[in-house]
Amino acid sequence: MKRSLGIALMLLLASVITKGQGINSLPADQETDIKDICLVATHTQFAMDVNTAEQDLQSIYNKLNFSGYNIEVISCDRLKNSALAYWDQTENRSYILINPNKLTNLNDRYYSHAFVIAHEFSHIAKKHFSLQAIPSNSNKRQLELAADEYAASIIKKMGGTEEDCIYALSSLNNPLDDTYSDHPTLEKRIAAVHRGFADDIVLSSNHSYYVDIFSSISNASLLKYPNGINQYDISYYSQKNKMMPYSIVNLNGVYWIYWQKDSEANLYYMYWNYDTYPGDDIQKFFDKGYNIKYAEQINNKWFIVMLKYPTSWAQKTRAINKATFHDDIKPYLDDGFSIQNITDWSSTQYWVLLTKDATTHYSWAIKPTYDDFKTWYTQQTNDGYNYMYCFKHVQNGYFGFMSTKAGVTNWSIRSLTDSNKDDLINFMNSGYRIENITCDDYIKFTFAKY
Repeated sequence: MKRSLGIALMLLLASVITKGQGINSLPADQETDIKDICLVATHTQFAMDVNTAEQDLQSIYNKLNFSGYNIEVISCDRLKNSALAYWDQTENRSYILINPNKLTNLNDRYYSHAFVIAHEFSHIAKKHFSLQAIPSNSNKRQLELAADEYAASIIKKMGGTEEDCIYALSSLNNPLDDTYSDHPTLEKRIAAVHRGFADDIVLSSNHSYYVDIFSSISNASLLKYPNGINQYDISYYSQKNKMMPYSIVNLNGVYWIYWQKDSEANLYYMYWNYDTYPGDDIQKFFDKGYNIKYAEQINNKWFIVMLKYPTSWAQKTRAINKATFHDDIKPYLDDGFSIQNITDWSSTQYWVLLTKDATTHYSWAIKPTYDDFKTWYTQQTNDGYNYMYCFKHVQNGYFGFMSTKAGVTNWSIRSLTDSNKDDLINFMNSGYRIENITCDDYIKFTFAKY
């Protein structure tokens, strides 16, 4: 069982904080034996006791009738955290890493000690891991509060008190202001403990409520999240339904995600709610054979879906001035690139995803209204362009990139309304598949039939 820990761990605790908790997961291509790094701790009577942690974990199992968790407690005195949950994807094993030199004051307080372990166990039980997406600080704080609440429910079931949980939390170096922190303030964590004690423990996955508009279709889903969505919801749905996220849009403050089963794609990585465009990271994933499927900037936050197929293809991302877009994009198109995606980077620039497919017969336009856009693509279709490669609603109107594509027999743009859901489902059941999604006042789908 090989894993990189010392180099690749993405600790959810800022480096200046030396006591705390967190969750972690590692990409599958990073190798080093975890025990080579972590089984070097010195055990003393003043240390946070690992044997007690193992007993805590067993008590959690016994009290709550849990089974099926493959969790090992490991001593690791190199952690900046007091404890850390970690999932090994390849081995399908979970670990709770304990720093024996932190939180030594909890060893004689059974339920406070158990709360620390219950918190880490909650990250595992609630499926807070996603190998494909690195959460923002805001999402990390939500994950920590969810773990605090669930852990408090566990301690309640075990016979402990709110004070036991708060004592453990008060032993941490909690931020006074969590605006730029990946951990919440003590006040917020105490509120999570109160919520955990107010409610009976729920032994189901902590995912957000959603409605599947395409529930009758077996190989695709369109999920609407009326009450908001967290980063770990992506991992939860992917693991449960064996689907890949293809695109995300936000209509009137509500997130929608389109999912599809893809037998060729074996991994995905999703940037969720990023404050800045992660250009350097994306290049690293390009180098590893990933391709961008979809990207959107929503409320000044970036959402990017990357998929990995057995064979990758050349892609480039560029920021191009809107005022000179026609002239600046032409060299790429002349070099055989097509515009796969476009979104507003700022008021003066577009972010453009270029994919090389040797297309030489193409047409593109930006039209101020959808009626103008419809007139344009109808004319292009009459001129022999049989495929809408990219259709996006952008700041200046409606963008379309059309080409000729072998095997496409028909295509269409359809809007989702309150009354036509069944029509769209029938459309898909007749052989059409969704190629593109955007939204203005409605969610609009580009369909193609092969």
